[in-house]
Amino acid sequence: MGMGPMMMLLGPGQDRPLELVKATPQQRADIRRIAGAARDDLRAARQDGRPRQEAMVAAWTADRVDAAALEAERARMAARRDVAGKRMVQAMVDIGAVLQADQRRLLAEHWSRRGGHRRAELMDFDDVHAQALAD
Repeated sequence: MGMGPMMMLLGPGQDRPLELVKATPQQRADIRRIAGAARDDLRAARQDGRPRQEAMVAAWTADRVDAAALEAERARMAARRDVAGKRMVQAMVDIGAVLQADQRRLLAEHWSRRGGHRRAELMDFDDVHAQALAD
C-alpha cells in the first residue's frame, strides 16, 4: 500500500473509509484532527512548488541551459517531496495509533482491492498504448 490511499483519510472523502471500519466517534474526531494538521502542513509545504517549477523553466529556456541551476532546483524539489513524504508517514503513524489493528487491516484490504482494479485498468491502457506505438 502506497501513500496514495492514505490521502483518502486526509481529504474530504475520509468519512467513507471510517464508516467501513466502524470507527467510533472518538476515533473519528482524533483522525479528523490528525488529518487536518497534516493537510495544513502539506499545503504549506506545497506553496513554494510553483516558484520552483518556474525557476526550472527559466534555467532551461535561457540562451544557454544552466545545468547548475537546474540541478539546484531539482535538489530543492526532491527535498520538498521528502519533507512531504515524511509528513505523510507521520500522519499514517498517528492515525494508525488511533485505529485498532483489525481496522487498519480492513482499510488496507479495501485500498488494495481498489488499487488493484485501477492498476489492471492502467496496464490494459499501457498495452493498448504500446500496440498503437508499434503500429
